[in-house]
Amino acid sequence: MKALIIEDETAAALNLKAILKQAAPDIRVVDTLESVEESVDWLRANPQPDLLFMDIHLADGDSFRIFDAVEVTAPVIFTTAYDRYALEAFKVNSIDYLLKPLNAADVQRALDKLMRLSKGERSDFLVQKCTEAGAAEVVFFSCTRCVAKAANIEKKVERWQRIAEEAAKQSGRGIIPQVRYTADYVSVLNDALHTDLPLFMYETGERETIRDAIEHAAQPVASAAIITGPEGGFAEFEADMARKLGMHICSMGERILRCETAPVVALTALMYGTGNL
Repeated sequence: MKALIIEDETAAALNLKAILKQAAPDIRVVDTLESVEESVDWLRANPQPDLLFMDIHLADGDSFRIFDAVEVTAPVIFTTAYDRYALEAFKVNSIDYLLKPLNAADVQRALDKLMRLSKGERSDFLVQKCTEAGAAEVVFFSCTRCVAKAANIEKKVERWQRIAEEAAKQSGRGIIPQVRYTADYVSVLNDALHTDLPLFMYETGERETIRDAIEHAAQPVASAAIITGPEGGFAEFEADMARKLGMHICSMGERILRCETAPVVALTALMYGTGNL
């Protein structure tokens, strides 16, 4: 994750960098800026970062002027010594509002909040794009390395179903995919075995391509299942279960795809390989 720090106090910027290095070593600070003018120029000249840490009081004015001058799409964690700007902060892309001096616990809570929000958006994206690409059903399931917890799952499924309905309508599909959740990993494998082409996407597997799986299918492919894993990938024993059941252990190639991207890419490849695109 790439982060941009907008902070005119050197000591505060160094403190934040030290906290991030300890609490979130995967975050790379791409630059540290000190003024509204400098920030506007940077955002106009560079791709949006994944996250902004933004002090409110800068040398040449308050940082809300940045949003008036340039479009900011990245989430923002505001940092300030004053609490009177909280309402205005949440009118823009604010994830959190931290009071100085910053401490590791507050920064970690803000980052955890960002990750929770991001994962919700990723699931929404997955449902929308898989619907547009032609999925007949989208099943979320639990496995060993799942990071997201199945909290309030009924409400989530209701939202995902609405997203599928809207995506089907927008893309002109006559079929609205069913969206559901199951905590039973074995049932997911069993359901996949009832299709003509059960595909299990595993980054360290036999590396069979989707094209080869389609070509070696024993019959014309009228139905298929694509099983993809969480961000941490499948545990080895989970892949072994799919292998022993006779599923195709397939690879996405040399690239490592995000958990929300992999299903869309695999589905698109399947639709193309079976003549449906």
